Amino acid sequence: MDRLEVIFDPEFQRAPLALFVNGTALGRAFPQGDRGLVADFRLPVSPIGRAYVERLLGAPSNIAPEGRTPLLVCSECGEIGCGAITARVSVGPSTVVWSDFWWEADYEEFSNEPFPGMRFEFGRNEYEAALGALLKS
Repeated sequence: MDRLEVIFDPEFQRAPLALFVNGTALGRAFPQGDRGLVADFRLPVSPIGRAYVERLLGAPSNIAPEGRTPLLVCSECGEIGCGAITARVSVGPSTVVWSDFWWEADYEEFSNEPFPGMRFEFGRNEYEAALGALLKS
């Protein structure tokens, strides 16, 4: 099983909470790097931050094509149009799986690019504990 952590990163004032998988910042898992993208927590108690956490916990997402959820977004505006790394978030009885990863943007000539073969599988209890605490703050 993979391990998800939400870690405070003071480098990004707009989004100081970062997603780490297996001890590594999520953006470093991609061949092109994170492209300056950040997790869209903002302030978890804000409506935008709360909606982001709820989507990671399995709430339906209509932001990205084919129901994918933005995991990392533009560090300046938080919009998917500037570029985002998206994935399908599938919540099962005992696991949460991130799969079908894409780089998506609407301003580049080759804006949509898949990351084939990438997949993370988390134990559901640990995953929900890492993210659910943000909704209680």
